[in-house]
Amino acid sequence: MSARKIACVALLAAGSIALAACDSGSTAPPTQTPTQSQDNQGGSSAPSETSTAAPKATEKYEPATAAAPAKNVPIPTMPAVAKNNSDDGAKSFAEYYFSLINYSIETNDVSLIKKVTTRQCQVCGEDIIDPAGRAKQKNMWQVGGKHHFEVIDVYKTANNRTVVSLRYKVDESEFYIMKYKPEAKLESLPSTILALNLLYDKGWKVDSIVGES
Repeated sequence: MSARKIACVALLAAGSIALAACDSGSTAPPTQTPTQSQDNQGGSSAPSETSTAAPKATEKYEPATAAAPAKNVPIPTMPAVAKNNSDDGAKSFAEYYFSLINYSIETNDVSLIKKVTTRQCQVCGEDIIDPAGRAKQKNMWQVGGKHHFEVIDVYKTANNRTVVSLRYKVDESEFYIMKYKPEAKLESLPSTILALNLLYDKGWKVDSIVGES
């Protein structure tokens, strides 16, 4: 599928990090909507995850549960190829960016993702970075909601710009402030298409997030 067919801005579920694609027509696509005390469908995985820094032996990774947030989450490591202004570099960077989204979900730490996101990316700021900051202030943590992704196309639009399209899905999730008492739940997001518009200036940055038309 050609990334040139990517057209409309993709939104994220309000108050979460979970991505949801938009549609250029009048029919709304599947989105993730917080609900109180409702059962949700589980998500399944798709191929392709990027590498992360292994935690130290004394700092064992512990995923988030209803009792506590995640601990010692491995920090994503940018592959060397992801720094190159090439198709392979853009592909590798896009995979790294999704690993940062997953990292932000688990930690509410957006310091890394902010470094590789331009101020022009409204979706990135308002629907990824800002909600994580608010969750951190509330001491809220998320259980589940992992993004599974696979790059399907890379298209260079200019010398310093490239569009990378991905197929992704998101697991169901719950949000907690007090242990064992979920504040909200999000249903799983089925497989859909998303694209990252990348800008290269001494390294890649996400300049906008768009969805398939």
